[in-house]
Amino acid sequence: MQSDDFVSLGEAVNALATLCEQRLTGLLYWETPQRQTATIGLSNGRIVSISCSSKMNQAALSLLSTLESIHYRFSSRSFYQPARLATLPDNAEILRLLGWGEDPLPAPKGAAVISDSGTDSLNAETRAALEALLTEYMGPVAAFVCQSAFDRAGSTSEAIALLAAEIPDPDDAKTFEATAKRQLNS
Repeated sequence: MQSDDFVSLGEAVNALATLCEQRLTGLLYWETPQRQTATIGLSNGRIVSISCSSKMNQAALSLLSTLESIHYRFSSRSFYQPARLATLPDNAEILRLLGWGEDPLPAPKGAAVISDSGTDSLNAETRAALEALLTEYMGPVAAFVCQSAFDRAGSTSEAIALLAAEIPDPDDAKTFEATAKRQLNS
């Protein structure tokens, strides 16, 4: 999951809530246009660590709410398990402190649907889902492979085929293709 452009704090918090609801493990990276960065660690959907501008956990939490324009990227391939869990409020309180529920936030969007006609668009959510899946097979280079494939593809089906062709192992390529189609049609 990632944003293609800078989004509001509300949209970034919505993405964080979605990752929590999906009970994912990994790191959510936030960056502002001024290059201020934050990292939020998730373990099975629970927020276990927060860092922002060299502050950690509770001190970093107050800084997050001051961010206005954010580009975010989630990686399930990276995770730092702290030696001891931070003393942080529960997820609901963290989300509330970040403004969850104060303004109407966009609801989590549903999965993209692959159309049989091949005229479907490669929207941001579809691109993010495909990149996250390809990262499981190729690691960080997947971002570059995806960008190239998305530039050439005219549809989601074509993008899936182009990406599968980049996976060296034929069995992995078939698994990637089947998983991508299943996830995007669910």
